[in-house]
Amino acid sequence: MGFWYGNKTVDKMHRTEGDIVHSVNHQMTYLRTLDSAVTFNTVAVETLSDKVKDMLDSNKWNDETDSNSLVELHFVQSSIFTSVRQLEFAILELRTLSKEVLISLDSTMTGKLSMNFIPPVLLKNILKNVTSYFPDGYTL
Repeated sequence: MGFWYGNKTVDKMHRTEGDIVHSVNHQMTYLRTLDSAVTFNTVAVETLSDKVKDMLDSNKWNDETDSNSLVELHFVQSSIFTSVRQLEFAILELRTLSKEVLISLDSTMTGKLSMNFIPPVLLKNILKNVTSYFPDGYTL
């Protein structure tokens, strides 16, 4: 192969191949990180849902109107309200991360590079390597 293209060109191709492999590895690391974040949020939503269910099941809704029952009822309601808000936040974060992954995957499938998969510095280095293969007078 060195005979046809020259040793310098072959070396450049090997370096570019290494950059591409590094980029793919970075993308896979990002997907693994995102997968663990989604898994963590899913477990958090499940845990909070169980807590709300347990609170509702453990509280005996009776007709007593003494002040202790009203104070206890107010405490339980505020606890449930807090848990529901935490659930809403976890679900919102899960939806946001899922949309981010889908957008990144859609752009990758169409042949475009997503900023989430390849950081700008790495993209700059890849483009620099690509332009070294252009004939004189051609640039990006």
